[in-house]
Amino acid sequence: MKEMCRINPKVDFAFKKLFGSAENKDILKDLINAIVFEEDRIDSLELRNPYNFKEFLTDKESILDIKATSCTGKIYNIEMQVLKQDYYAERSLYYWSKNYSMQLTQGINYNFLKKTICINIMNYNCLPEKEYHNVYRIRNLATGAELSSHFEIHFIELKKYDERMSTLLD
Repeated sequence: MKEMCRINPKVDFAFKKLFGSAENKDILKDLINAIVFEEDRIDSLELRNPYNFKEFLTDKESILDIKATSCTGKIYNIEMQVLKQDYYAERSLYYWSKNYSMQLTQGINYNFLKKTICINIMNYNCLPEKEYHNVYRIRNLATGAELSSHFEIHFIELKKYDERMSTLLD
């Protein structure tokens, strides 16, 4: 009998094949809908080119794991990060800002900008919070009022999830 080969879905190639290919758009849709708030859940999506190309020679080019747009125009960036990076929060902010700013071209008004959501799935702990799923938005520190609903970054730390589940099951 042949032994089956198991592929780890956290590995870059496997993650992109599982969630970022046209034949698996339903799996990506289910993943996004399991993570985001109800008002950001999607019925359908279009996979986008994951490359954020340079505009100028000195710009930094970035390659996202998965970039998708919903039928309402919201942009989703999904990243799987296995190796710990001390600057990962800044990297996520950079990806968010590129996805948000690339929506407009000359002559297009700012009211056409759509919400951009980054989902970071990490195989390590990087945030001080105890919860495994943390969501960040832009808020006024004094009042808590939200400046804009267009900014949202999710961090899902799988190690905290594993720890929490083992505690709950003990």
